[in-house]
Amino acid sequence: VPADPPLKPLPEEPLLSVHTIPQGHYHAVIDVRLDADRRPAQGQESLSSTHKVVVRNAPPHAVATPSPLRCSTPIEYRLDPDLPEHMAALVYLLRNLFWKEEFRPGQIAVIKRALERQDAIALLPTGAGKSLTYQLPALLQPGLTLVVDPLKSLMRDQDKSLKAYGIERSVFINSSLSTAQIATAMGEVAQGKYQFVFVSPERLQIRKFRHMLRSMESETFAYCVVDEAHCVSEWGHDFRTSYLRLGDTARRYCPTSDGNLPLLALTGTASYDVLSDVQKELGIQDSKSVVRPDTYERPELEFGIVTASPPPPALAKKLWSVCAEAKLGALKE
Repeated sequence: VPADPPLKPLPEEPLLSVHTIPQGHYHAVIDVRLDADRRPAQGQESLSSTHKVVVRNAPPHAVATPSPLRCSTPIEYRLDPDLPEHMAALVYLLRNLFWKEEFRPGQIAVIKRALERQDAIALLPTGAGKSLTYQLPALLQPGLTLVVDPLKSLMRDQDKSLKAYGIERSVFINSSLSTAQIATAMGEVAQGKYQFVFVSPERLQIRKFRHMLRSMESETFAYCVVDEAHCVSEWGHDFRTSYLRLGDTARRYCPTSDGNLPLLALTGTASYDVLSDVQKELGIQDSKSVVRPDTYERPELEFGIVTASPPPPALAKKLWSVCAEAKLGALKE
């Protein structure tokens, strides 16, 4: 269509996301992003067009979707990382949903097992993107993912991270909520409002929560994720016994259509003995389930020895006071 001034032509190469569209004015911008929400994509404010068409398929994780999550039979994918078309599809989702350019070492091996609905124990370094290895497969399955975290701060951080990506169907249930808030959250989980639910292992020991899980439809759960899985071994035998038989508990109370609930155990620090104990306690029999990094080298980490002397008593008292106030403020958040 003629335009005055002339409009910028579309690039010949296919576009993976709105983030890669050159700035300028177009006849029309057709927005078919997967991470649908009420916020514009990064960079979209630099685009202008005579017409704008927004195509939405109302995915379960979209904030504007009022309908509850309805689950069908789980999808058992067949992923071959050596096939370019398979990797191209995953990279497309990675860039559109999580705004990252490439996968990090070790992620694909865990994602492959998850998409094929197999158990996995992932030993990946801190900062290697462990959370993405369950978040991406979870968005590709018609079901709810239960994430077991040892700390309230981890639940809050992961819930906040998902919402930052526009994945709003996420909730955490822990003692930082009031009784009324917990009741509301549990009711909404039972109604299929959420796709990600973060809880502690102790929550699975509460009869009311177990009853809520069992009352849900049989085609509800896609995965159970055990975050910081080394706690199963290091804490489970001592003061957090709710970690023991966590795998059996999840399989018993999280209904699936075929009776197979894939367990994904993620950790950044575990010895061979701890990994073996985690595998035993979670009831994961497959010897190929453990995914380890190719190398344990951490070039970004350095060790140094610093000689320090204690501060004067007045300064030490002031430092303790500042630290105590900061800690108290963090606990109240």
